[in-house]
Amino acid sequence: MIREYVVGKNDNGYVLEFSVALQNGIPADGNKIGLEFMYLDCDENGTFLEALRWNADTANGDTPPWQAPECFGELVIGYRTGEMLGTSIGDVPYIKPDRIIIDGEFSSVWDNAATVAIDQFNYGDENASTRGTAYMYWTDGKWYLFVDVKDADVTEPDPEMQQYAPWQTDSVEMFFDFGHAHSALVKQFRLDCSGYPSYYEENGNAYAYGEDAKNY
Repeated sequence: MIREYVVGKNDNGYVLEFSVALQNGIPADGNKIGLEFMYLDCDENGTFLEALRWNADTANGDTPPWQAPECFGELVIGYRTGEMLGTSIGDVPYIKPDRIIIDGEFSSVWDNAATVAIDQFNYGDENASTRGTAYMYWTDGKWYLFVDVKDADVTEPDPEMQQYAPWQTDSVEMFFDFGHAHSALVKQFRLDCSGYPSYYEENGNAYAYGEDAKNY
């Protein structure tokens, strides 16, 4: 569930700083998880201008991420001692909760975070300049994220679109496969550029928008 979040606008786009609290906690140190990011860039009518992914080089065209968890990127949960396993993508370090203040500012605490680029073209205008970078830590029961989105034309979401089709807004989506099972049991969290949260799970078995999304 997304309970803590801050959105910050700037001349280059916007940033999202937030934590995802997980009902079943985080897998044990050293375990692999599957993870995918997607950035959606839409106009005021909800038309997709561009969609970017982290691990799109192994994705199957327009297949939605929750239908292709075998194409997710892999990350290793870092050890509480700070010991790293040294995978090719990089581990997600453990951090003490009191070290992060969610205020929308990129402080020096994020310098040692796991970093992935959301810049792999999925569909839309391949020449668009929109890009994103995600920074991550984990702690007991939470996943901390700071996402920096470069978008020269951020579109303020329409309230009706947020409630009925939040995927048709300028937004960042995260898809977690914490069991690393390559199954459809994927948890999807989304924050749009105004900070409106939404949640989707297991091909529609659970979904929630706005304040209700904070309960998952």
